Amino acid sequence: MKRQFTALFGVAALFTALSGVAHAQTSFSVDPLLITLSGQANSAVLTITNPTAKEIRFEIKAFAWELTPPDGAMKLTPTQEVVIFPPLVSAKPKMTQRVRVGTTAAPGAVEKAYRILVEELPTGDVAPVANQVAVRTRIGIPVFIEPTRPARGGGIDTMVRPR
Repeated sequence: MKRQFTALFGVAALFTALSGVAHAQTSFSVDPLLITLSGQANSAVLTITNPTAKEIRFEIKAFAWELTPPDGAMKLTPTQEVVIFPPLVSAKPKMTQRVRVGTTAAPGAVEKAYRILVEELPTGDVAPVANQVAVRTRIGIPVFIEPTRPARGGGIDTMVRPR
């Protein structure tokens, strides 16, 4: 019992010590949070807004997106079918940065799904401080390419789990 109390006290002391240290250093917004492309509109603009007084850097990558059976886990595979320009972005303080998102894939008979990841990068201008945690944000934005002839209909697709 004494050992459990000592371990619990140690964990509580650690959280108390770190509570004032761990904090997010930046904030930003991304718009839109869903991109739909088609044969008529094969590109869109992604806007990153930096309301802070510090410059924020980002790396943006594209992935093909699928759900794998039987549990529906998300599988991301790097792709060249979604093009991002520029892939490395520096958002100046209190400014907006625009990024072009387009596709080289032609619309097919079924909808195609992708995700772009907007990942905040370390700034590099501040030396690391002992006992400090830097939190970086990564946002996944779905990108869909509409089919050439959307089929309207309803149905239920069930996933059968193996026993």
